[in-house]
Amino acid sequence: MPKVITTTVTVYQLAELTTEAQARAVEAIAEKLASVWWDDHDNEAIGETIRYSLAGTFKTPGHDTYGCGDFPGIPNVTVVGWDLDRGQYVQVKGTLDRTNAPGLPWVDPAGSIILTDGRNGTEVEIIEADGPDCTCDHGGWESTHDAGCPERSYVGLTDAEIENLAEAVTDAIHAAWIAGRQEAEYKSSAEYAREWIESNEMEFLEDGTAYAGPAGRPSTETQYFRTVVVVEILGNTPFAGDAADIGPAITEGDYSGAVLSHTTTEVDRPSMAALLTMHGSEPGFLQAD
Repeated sequence: MPKVITTTVTVYQLAELTTEAQARAVEAIAEKLASVWWDDHDNEAIGETIRYSLAGTFKTPGHDTYGCGDFPGIPNVTVVGWDLDRGQYVQVKGTLDRTNAPGLPWVDPAGSIILTDGRNGTEVEIIEADGPDCTCDHGGWESTHDAGCPERSYVGLTDAEIENLAEAVTDAIHAAWIAGRQEAEYKSSAEYAREWIESNEMEFLEDGTAYAGPAGRPSTETQYFRTVVVVEILGNTPFAGDAADIGPAITEGDYSGAVLSHTTTEVDRPSMAALLTMHGSEPGFLQAD
């Protein structure tokens, strides 16, 4: 006859472990958070940090009102990308002016600053404002302006002023890169791992190994599922579409359809990687690499 065997497992919260077991648990979780558990939310947090740092240097309105996570952004400016490792750059595009960046060292001849996202960073171009209109009777066609004409005394941006403005922007971008790097390092740190463990109420075995639970897997471990759906499609012509066409063909097109079977099985990481490759997808798409 079948027998039911019941086992008892003692699990611990992080604070209940010995110092050595805590260190082992935190190290293991920190390593996962910095690699296989890293996701789009972490990238979003870094992007928000970079954007908030720029806004602080530019003194963008609202920076002192909102926090990093809910700051609505710098008007007309977008953080496109970054490389916090060997590339060491931040890509920004948009236009800075006295409204969205009043903290820059503006001078009267400067009109705006154009930011262009390049391959390895941000290109900065200082745009000079329009000068005063000529008031000469001859409309400025003569070689010299009349004594009272404002164009005669107008001096545009000097090289030093252009360099000063450009340097202020590049310094702000570099400071934002440092802030983003620090955020990434924090998210890979033992401090963050401890906070993450506590907020997710993780449980551990006595030696600091994450408790696998009845299913034999830590609750935070990535799982992989393969679902096979058999659909019958009826129509006056053969259906020749692919998976993406099935739904619209039935709900909006000239076909009728019904699900004949629907089965889901759990698979391991190598099997999921092989299945994704067979589908033409990268295993990393579902963190199966």
